[in-house]
Amino acid sequence: CRVYAFVHLGGPGAAREAAPAPPDPNVADVGALGRMLAQNRDLVVGVTVQPAAAAGVRDARGALERAIAVVEAAQTRGRVMCNIAGMVREPSELLERLRPGDILTHAYSPARLDFVAEGKLSAAALAARSRGVVIDVGHGGEHFDPAIARAAIARGFAPDIISTGAPALQTGALPPPQLTAVMSRFLNLGFGLEQVVAMTTINPARLIGREPKLGTLDLGAPGDVSILELREAPIEFIDAGGVRWMGSRSLRAVQAIRAAAPVAKPAR
Repeated sequence: CRVYAFVHLGGPGAAREAAPAPPDPNVADVGALGRMLAQNRDLVVGVTVQPAAAAGVRDARGALERAIAVVEAAQTRGRVMCNIAGMVREPSELLERLRPGDILTHAYSPARLDFVAEGKLSAAALAARSRGVVIDVGHGGEHFDPAIARAAIARGFAPDIISTGAPALQTGALPPPQLTAVMSRFLNLGFGLEQVVAMTTINPARLIGREPKLGTLDLGAPGDVSILELREAPIEFIDAGGVRWMGSRSLRAVQAIRAAAPVAKPAR
């Protein structure tokens, strides 16, 4: 398997047109969901929750608490992925509850000016980072602000994982970028090529306990390889709110190898 799942506890606010509403964390059967995770541990690696959409800001922590209860009931060492998009206040109460190995996603969204105030990283963000909470980019179409990313990274709030954050259904004005485009952004935010590749491969594989088989080219691992070209040329990025900024390095997909066999080349 190359695709693993987080069960989405969403509630009415997270429903999308033409898609079924995910379970509401306010009424979720924690025991039943925990058993489902345990029975499907080969595919399901945790639970994801967007507290602002699931329960409103009023009970954001309660939504997160129920997600944690589900993974603890499963006893599979599953992770909780907390999506802070849409939070209208500083999410310190959520950061304080996340456990080591849990994931904070959409970490550099436009609403997260509160992470860096008066030139300092918030105490809750710093404590979460020190405690081992995993920082995920979760770029999406509207959830990445390069100015916030620069400020947070400069103060020690760097990502562990680079991801597209691509939704199943596109609702924003900007489409989510391809993974190589998100990687390219971080090449222009002070990270080296080896760091960017690790954030996209071995780091997520290690997080979900698939390191021996995925995200590595070690002897005996599956022969899955992405061949990328590093370009040294001006490139423009467009992010949330139509913010445009320039970079000087980018990655382009050239070829994919699956189980030691070439697959179709990407369109030029």
